Amino acid sequence: MYYQQPNYYYGYYPYPVPAYRVPEPIPTDEIQRISGEATWTMGGESTKCGLSWSTNNHMTVAVGNNSPYTCGQRIRVRNPETGKAINATVVDTVHGFPNNRINLHRRAFEALGANPNQGILHIEIEPVRDEEEGRKGEYLQEIVQTAFSQANVRGYDFLGKTEDTSSFVTENYNFFVQTNEGDYSVRGTVSFHPESDQIAALNLEII
Repeated sequence: MYYQQPNYYYGYYPYPVPAYRVPEPIPTDEIQRISGEATWTMGGESTKCGLSWSTNNHMTVAVGNNSPYTCGQRIRVRNPETGKAINATVVDTVHGFPNNRINLHRRAFEALGANPNQGILHIEIEPVRDEEEGRKGEYLQEIVQTAFSQANVRGYDFLGKTEDTSSFVTENYNFFVQTNEGDYSVRGTVSFHPESDQIAALNLEII
């Protein structure tokens, strides 16, 4: 049994859904974590952002139409109960959602260690800062997902970058990989020329 709005499907929630207080807007130039709630969806063929729900290996999210988070922006969503976190890409908006409520793709919901049958998940939300992004995170994530095709890559942390004397930039990432047997991390390193975008070296290592 599901709650249903156009293009959105929510897991059954057996109790009356409490009213949501709309918090003060989050300044986009400040980093702060807020507590909120997440539901889940299987997505739809079209989104208000023009981005597919399959973006970022389905680590995707819809936010309120007045949210400070914008289309294509990545936000960090954490389940305080399990400690699991993902970086989700904003691909859609939902009219009337307060700033502390989001709608995750089902795969993202499950990547947080949640059972879809619970319907609503208490989470923490914060924007991913520019310095946490790097340039090659999504590129490398696609390669990790291909290399570990039977697993689910649920996000990554940007660990930093270095520049060498040959003008190449090296970026380091930690990818979170989820399997039926358990979770593990993959360290990814990619070196590239910042102007031509030419890839010089790439390395993946299970840690």
